[in-house]
Amino acid sequence: MVEHWISTCRQGDSQAFASLVGAFQQKVFGLCWQYLREYQAARDATADVFCKAYAALDRFDPSRPFGAWLLGIASHHLLQIKRTERRRGVCIDGTQADWVDEGPSPEEELLHNTERQEVESALTRIPDRYRLVLHLRFYEDLSYEEMARALNVSPGTIGSLVLRAKGLMRKELAHMRRSG
Repeated sequence: MVEHWISTCRQGDSQAFASLVGAFQQKVFGLCWQYLREYQAARDATADVFCKAYAALDRFDPSRPFGAWLLGIASHHLLQIKRTERRRGVCIDGTQADWVDEGPSPEEELLHNTERQEVESALTRIPDRYRLVLHLRFYEDLSYEEMARALNVSPGTIGSLVLRAKGLMRKELAHMRRSG
């Protein structure tokens, strides 16, 4: 179905793009929320990611999974946000995105769980690069190969990043439990 949407979207069918947004919006928003930790900023980043994806759709390689490609765009966009101050709520072409769902995300609903709150808190205390790989691996369930393609690094580098990120999380959680 995704392949059909992409094909018809490339032919100018805006409804096909709306279908792609509907299918992948929660994953992209989840990554943006995890990284930015602010609802409105995550919504805006999600809209920006879909605008960038739409503009780059002709460069999508159908032999790769669309979800990994899209999360790669999101990852690069989020890293850029961290590097520079950016305008909020504006797509690449300067228009306001209006197709992002304003309802609560599954991530917001799950934050009420105490254990999850500890993990979320610990995630905010580790460097962005490690937080990003943990999110892609454990929240999006991407393989090392998919993560490597999305971030333009080798699978071995991903393995090292995930290992370091897990170590940082263990230390941070232990520190939180000792002090709290």
